[in-house]
Amino acid sequence: MIADGSGIKHFDRKFVASNLQNLLRCPKCTKCFTYSFNKNQGEESYRPFLLPCGHSLCESCLWSDRRDPRCAVCQSPAPPTIMAKSPASKSAANVRDYYELNYHVLGETSSLSYFRRFATDSANQSLSFSSISEE
Repeated sequence: MIADGSGIKHFDRKFVASNLQNLLRCPKCTKCFTYSFNKNQGEESYRPFLLPCGHSLCESCLWSDRRDPRCAVCQSPAPPTIMAKSPASKSAANVRDYYELNYHVLGETSSLSYFRRFATDSANQSLSFSSISEE
């Protein structure tokens, strides 16, 4: 935070934007979270799912580690939080059957994509997805 002459502390926009960008990325694969589900076969989905420890992973990473899921941030085990389907069932399962979507991050992702369309000044552009470099 930055203090001005009036004693009011203002947030450093770059610091806030950087933290927001980190919140909106999967900590394992560093892909930006998406708020839509890719229905096409072969396409990966990056919706954020909430783990028991409070961190999030994208759907793709969570599905690829479904045999032994662990949090990429704190390395704690991530057992399923809900059981909509039995793991022994022969029907096709998806991550949503075992974990809750992180609706807070979904909302932020949706809001950010909306603001991205209207980013005209440099402060707003620092929050746009285009400023997030894919690593």
